[in-house]
Amino acid sequence: MEFKAILKDLAFEDVEDRYNWSLDQEVTKYLSFPDKYPPFTKQETLEWIKLCMSHENGYFQKAVHTEKGLHIGWVDLKNIDQTNKNA
Repeated sequence: MEFKAILKDLAFEDVEDRYNWSLDQEVTKYLSFPDKYPPFTKQETLEWIKLCMSHENGYFQKAVHTEKGLHIGWVDLKNIDQTNKNA
């Protein structure tokens, strides 16, 4: 079975999903620093999304969606190489 992921810019609509993921130990246990994560409040999640959207943290965070539009995660991109199209 083939799976196609679609990367989209983070948006304020992503706050609810991101907040719910921060409460899910099955999700957060795989993060690099799970003890520094959650639970976030919705306001903290909104502030995080605003920071990500501004790119002030040096990363380009993208929302990961399925072809059917289901928001299933996010990815952090850094050192973007436009010539070779990788990060």
